[in-house]
Amino acid sequence: TERSDSANHVNAGLHAQYLSPRRLQVRRSAFSPRGAQCPPDHVRMKLCLGVLPRALTRLAGGGTRHDLRAPRATEVEFHRRRSGAGSGSANHVNAGLHAQYRSPGQLQVRSSAFRRSGAVAIRGGPVLQRRPGVAALLSALLLAAALPWRGQAAEPAVGQRTVTDMAGRQLTIPATIRSVYSTSPMGDILMYTLAPQRAAGVSVRRSADEQRFLLDSYAALPVLGGWYGKDTTGNPEVIIKAKPDIVLSMGQHANLDLSAVERRQSQLGLPVVMVGGELTRLDLIYRFVGALIGEEERAEVLASYCRRTLDEVGAAVATIPREERLRVYYAEGLNGLETDPQGSEHSEVLELAGGINAAVVPLVRGFGRATVSFEQLLVWNPQRIIVALDRGYADGAGNYARVTTDPSWSTVDAVRNGKVYQIPSLPNGWFDRPPSANRVIGLIWLTNLLYPEYYPIDIRAKTREFYTLFYHKTLNDAELAEVLANALAR
Repeated sequence: TERSDSANHVNAGLHAQYLSPRRLQVRRSAFSPRGAQCPPDHVRMKLCLGVLPRALTRLAGGGTRHDLRAPRATEVEFHRRRSGAGSGSANHVNAGLHAQYRSPGQLQVRSSAFRRSGAVAIRGGPVLQRRPGVAALLSALLLAAALPWRGQAAEPAVGQRTVTDMAGRQLTIPATIRSVYSTSPMGDILMYTLAPQRAAGVSVRRSADEQRFLLDSYAALPVLGGWYGKDTTGNPEVIIKAKPDIVLSMGQHANLDLSAVERRQSQLGLPVVMVGGELTRLDLIYRFVGALIGEEERAEVLASYCRRTLDEVGAAVATIPREERLRVYYAEGLNGLETDPQGSEHSEVLELAGGINAAVVPLVRGFGRATVSFEQLLVWNPQRIIVALDRGYADGAGNYARVTTDPSWSTVDAVRNGKVYQIPSLPNGWFDRPPSANRVIGLIWLTNLLYPEYYPIDIRAKTREFYTLFYHKTLNDAELAEVLANALAR
């Protein structure tokens, strides 16, 4: 490590260059169509180290410890932005550091590790203040910066531990997790079912109807916002004030923008733990998160229920002859003319339940909901229709009535034969939206609804069992009837 090539931050306006193994130059960078440039518009501070008492840190070179009380001066050149606003965070391309301006005079420097998926910050570092007291400032800079280079992971500090999340990213997190923030309703539901007392807040406000099926203490949590759905953006300032220990980002990794996850981690200054979202792996997800937050026993109960359900449904569906499989249309949107095709995470329950997705439309990643025409629907002519109640939209609760009473739908086989069903949605949709643990009871319901002779269960008893175990809610008869309204075969 004599002199490294210079490197621009990936996304945030800093440029760094090691001039020697102990000399790092950080400058402002600008971005243009040609790439990142390093303009001269910066303020220069030159810091010299004479004696740095008890400054032990781990440097490159096989992890050997070095005492930085060198008799000669060590120079560090540090350049601060002139602009009034703080920049977002950024990883060095090749120098093993991650930096974020908290304000024009505050820079947080952390070590970073490098993966195929990109650079990630792996250790919380100090916030450097531009003020008198050069030795203290330089000490903090060196302790943060002089970590193993070339992507080597550092040993976690006391009170911390290193974990590998379900996307293969290595993170340093607190040894004890007391509070968790989830970036989307998917993670909200997972945490509510597993450990509601550890939730720092929720990503979305619940309706009064939904709150009746949730614990009072959970319904009273602050709404912190999140990153999900269409154009939904969290508020880092509000989230940081809630003081979560970690951030949970749940979803199928193919549908997640890893660079966006890294950006949120940098904005929040908190480790963002990625976990999967596949229904078929929900047992593994519960066990992973349970071990992460110290709720292994509770996680095992929920994981076992999920795995048992998936195995039982899978065994039943395997016995259904192909010619007996039913064509099913998943009606979304206020007019029922939005849907998700086979292969979408939003239709995973239908595939596992043995139904044939009638929709032949392009798969829309992320939020989903491909638009269809009524002419297409007539061509598909589904044998069953399941209708989503869009409670987040005005008049969304009327979707079922519109499909079953609009004369234009009456020529569809499912409508003509009275085979239209409303997907239960209290407190969470059973089929989708969000695609989280709520789909377990949805899988039980839909498989029994489509193929009662192959999967004969008492759906009312199963509903009571699921709500008690996962939602901490004992349903009375009126609540059970409300949950299952228009959802059962007649």
